[in-house]
Amino acid sequence: MGCAASSSIRTSQEESKATRIEAVKVNSPDDKTTVVEIINSRSTSYTTFKLIDPPRVILDIESVPKSGLPTLTEVNDGNVVDVRLQPGTAGDKATRLVIGLAREVDYEVDEVENAIRLTVSDKAMAKETTRPLHAAVSRVPQDVEAAEGMASKIVDPRIFFEPRPTNVNQVLGIDFTLLGLGKSRLSVTTDKKLPYNLERKTPKTLLLTLEDTTIPPLLLRRLDSTHFEGAVDRVTSNYAPVEKRLSLAISLRDIVPFHVDQTESGIYIDFGATPIKPPEKKIVPVKLEELKRVSAAGVGMKQLQPGVPAQAVKSTFIPGLTMKKYTGAPMTMDFVNADVTNILRLIGEISNLNIVWGPEVKGLVSMRLKNVPWDQALDLVLANNDLGMRRQGNVVWVTTKTKIQQIEAEERRKIEEAEARLEAERKRRLAEQEQAKKLEPLVTEYFPIDFGGAEEIKEHIVLSERGAVSVDERTNTIIMEDTAQNIEKAREIVTRFDTPVKQIMIEARIVDASTNFTRDLGVRWFPDTSYQQRSDESVVFWENDLTGTAEIPVGESAGALGFSTNSPEGWSPNATFLLGALTGNSFLSLDARLALAENDNQAKVISAPKVIASNGKEATISRGDVIIIPATENVESTTLDATLSLNVTPTVSYNNYVTMEVEVTDDRAPTTSRLLQKAISTTLIVKTGDTVVIGGIYKESKVDDEAGVPYLRKIPFLGWLFKAQTKILDKSELLIFLTPRVLSFPTKKT
Repeated sequence: MGCAASSSIRTSQEESKATRIEAVKVNSPDDKTTVVEIINSRSTSYTTFKLIDPPRVILDIESVPKSGLPTLTEVNDGNVVDVRLQPGTAGDKATRLVIGLAREVDYEVDEVENAIRLTVSDKAMAKETTRPLHAAVSRVPQDVEAAEGMASKIVDPRIFFEPRPTNVNQVLGIDFTLLGLGKSRLSVTTDKKLPYNLERKTPKTLLLTLEDTTIPPLLLRRLDSTHFEGAVDRVTSNYAPVEKRLSLAISLRDIVPFHVDQTESGIYIDFGATPIKPPEKKIVPVKLEELKRVSAAGVGMKQLQPGVPAQAVKSTFIPGLTMKKYTGAPMTMDFVNADVTNILRLIGEISNLNIVWGPEVKGLVSMRLKNVPWDQALDLVLANNDLGMRRQGNVVWVTTKTKIQQIEAEERRKIEEAEARLEAERKRRLAEQEQAKKLEPLVTEYFPIDFGGAEEIKEHIVLSERGAVSVDERTNTIIMEDTAQNIEKAREIVTRFDTPVKQIMIEARIVDASTNFTRDLGVRWFPDTSYQQRSDESVVFWENDLTGTAEIPVGESAGALGFSTNSPEGWSPNATFLLGALTGNSFLSLDARLALAENDNQAKVISAPKVIASNGKEATISRGDVIIIPATENVESTTLDATLSLNVTPTVSYNNYVTMEVEVTDDRAPTTSRLLQKAISTTLIVKTGDTVVIGGIYKESKVDDEAGVPYLRKIPFLGWLFKAQTKILDKSELLIFLTPRVLSFPTKKT
């Protein structure tokens, strides 16, 4: 925020004499206040404003510094960094003082006799920044409070644009507004708060510069406020599209105090009142038959209504015209028998285009258009008078359609002639090149081939009409005779194709893990029917797989009683005992077999075949046994192969991805008449160095068998005397891992 103040109006005699700056004094009454005092030879006019980036206060004085006055005064008291004097150019009686600020502070300006006192203080201690403005304005009779109320109200511009998605700053509107009591405001509407630079070029000219900014072309018109009250005479816009710099030159009628305020949506410059009145504007009623004369002076065009934003207007269908989208700013025109050249001038003002026409452009136009895009209005005016236009950049040339057709026909003729000349030149150069090739000497070159076949590579070599190529198979060499240019091309072809074939190492891991668990539990009873009695001895030997004797008197007979129970198939006892008793001449026996056994087996077999293969070639590696089953009476001899083999055909891509056709077998022969076969066949793609599981087989077998005497085997605890039990659990798992690796190979030296 900044403020400005001015002294009272000087007399013509005082203005004729140059005012001098006698001294610049700086003092700091306390830590939060700094006073900069400029002592002049007499009272003079001045203007102040504040800039934000970097923070500084600008004081423009209608005085010149006296000889020997220092241009730089160092301060550095926490509020002010330094004070700089910047004298004007030759013939300019204005001097600029730049007070550099060390932090964000407020300031006040007062005039005491011949001295201008600028007080910089903390915001909390500062008085109302508009007080100097009040003091200056009070010299003109007016109500200060009413002026403050009008100045505090932000008025939206009458013409503005919606912001667009872009990375640069945007100016959306520029407008001039009267605030009452002689005050006026210049509003620059922006899409966000952006840095600006405001400086005084001449005593009555201010320059507002916005960097890295864009503006709609419609807003680049001159803002003329000649016939309105206020200090602003006109505002001229200048935009540099390459640097993206917008400059607004503000021309004033008088040197007046002004106040700069910035919000998140715009920059507002409020100017004080001036006693200079605008020139009187004469409004003369225009009759209908005089409309042609008045239209030449630019009267008759209506502007947009206040508050209506300029925006793209959709195309309008008119019978007899081609459908076209019009995006120009809407305009309203009402003319009767107006000269077509005046209409073109009005459209040029609205569109900001440069329009050129010749003496052949003439005619009258009567129209009544309301809110019609200017580009559509231009098409209608041209079509109504049988005119056409040609556009180059922002310049539009208007002439008759007949002349445009003649010019276009002439341009087509020149283009065709130029193309014909280019074609003739191209053919001439080709003929010269062909003739030069026929006269170029032949060169013989030998290309020894290291990795490929000379006969195969020879097929890729392109010869000229005089060239020849042959192959020496013994040394695998290509012999070529041709021009030097073709020899170099052939060298590149040989280097490209004479490369070694990639080699791939394929590693396989075959893991075969198995677990076997068997448990037999229970009691089985056998009948006792096998014994022998010898009459000549007194001992009977019992043969029931048990040892023991019993005495029987000679001549007496002996007998045996017993019973049996069943057991599961494959049940194996590991304990046998015999219970027997003599009862008179009989022998009672019980033969029992007991099984209390467990068998737990774990096995893991790892096979790791490796093989190296060339790109696109099949490779096989195998190891194993060959089992020969002898011939029998009716069966011929048979041969069984129990082998571990890896069969692979790899193909390598440019990025070392390996495509493999794999076949893995792992056959085993547990007996001479039995063969266990395991095999997998697949096609897969793997990056070099990566490991992939290409297959797996998991098998689990579980047997739970029980046999015994019905009902008795279910008696708790005692039931184990009448039953036998077998449990078998078999698990096996087969996993196959595969890892391809592309081997490095030497490169051919050129």
